[in-house]
Amino acid sequence: MSKIKPHDIVIVDCARSAMTPVYQGQFQHLQPEQLAARVVTGLLQRHRFDLNDIDALMLGCAHQEQQQSQNIARRVGLLAQLPTQINAHSINALTGSSMQALHHATAHIMAAQADVFVLAGLEHITPLTTAQASTEASKYYPSMAQHSAYSHDVLANMYEISREQQDQMAFASRQKAQLAQQRGLLKSQIIALEGQANDGSAMLCIEDTTVDADPSLLDLKQHTTLSHLPNASLTLGNSTVPASGASAMLVMSHHYAKQCGLKARAVIRANAVASCDPAIAPFAAVPATQKALKRANLSTQDIQHFEIHEASASQYLATVQALQLSEQQQSINPYGGAIAFGDASGATGLHLLTSLLHGMEQQDHQFGLANLAMPLGQGMCTIIERI
Repeated sequence: MSKIKPHDIVIVDCARSAMTPVYQGQFQHLQPEQLAARVVTGLLQRHRFDLNDIDALMLGCAHQEQQQSQNIARRVGLLAQLPTQINAHSINALTGSSMQALHHATAHIMAAQADVFVLAGLEHITPLTTAQASTEASKYYPSMAQHSAYSHDVLANMYEISREQQDQMAFASRQKAQLAQQRGLLKSQIIALEGQANDGSAMLCIEDTTVDADPSLLDLKQHTTLSHLPNASLTLGNSTVPASGASAMLVMSHHYAKQCGLKARAVIRANAVASCDPAIAPFAAVPATQKALKRANLSTQDIQHFEIHEASASQYLATVQALQLSEQQQSINPYGGAIAFGDASGATGLHLLTSLLHGMEQQDHQFGLANLAMPLGQGMCTIIERI
């Protein structure tokens, strides 16, 4: 175990809601701020410390429109009954929104400008259609980069990843998620919230209702492709679809946690952001990972547990190839990923880290890594070490 310094950033706790379908899901009766506030409240109720010491609530939300507009973070903080003087602000880095919140908190604590942050992620509305690129913008990046189906297909062609390989990978993700759910391995991640069944009756949401109870490879093979590129292979079956969900994390400096008698579960060892050509946007997770590993003075061989965001099977498989992780497949997304669970975009980063930490504890791993890519060619990575 590495030595921990006073201003090292530690994760005291993290959790998420169950993942539910965007349409007619079990949280359909809740406004977005209600869903996130209940997850934040459930997380904070586990720990005793002075809430007045919280420096800020930072919430990642990718689609800050409709009910999620006008600094929804502040509404979440008030509904969660945080002291009114605590600052709250919303962050939009698309899929990386909630991981970006963690990166901001990390910088503040490392600079000794703060000690305690409550972080959250949220997505609970149907995303609007992506805006078209302007004529001027097309001089600097292809308009097709606005539409993720194209960039995923380009990446698949670059790495010679076949449609069959993608469908097999998507099927495996669903199988792993189904098995993890059956074995109760996901329960420790999820804060039980009151939901609503289709008939309007109250129900307790304690597991992801997006997970396919009976995945079929044959069904995946019957999906049609989403783009019109030659050799297109991305489908709704081998990529993730939008879901509703929220995530939360309590992070603080190690000296504050020790002072309050709070048990830290992990320490942030490195984080990084990197970019690539927008035409191959999903590839951006690779340079971000390489940068984070260099900052942590680690190699992929030192990592026992990976959580790679499954925006698509082609992204996942290209990332595995580029990072030379083929021999570590058993350590990657052992409980499945976004292809199986769906993607609550603003909550994705903290969802990945929540899955990462709980999986590391269950399997007694020391180092773990989570990465993701965002539209237009930006990627993020965070490396943690269990304490």
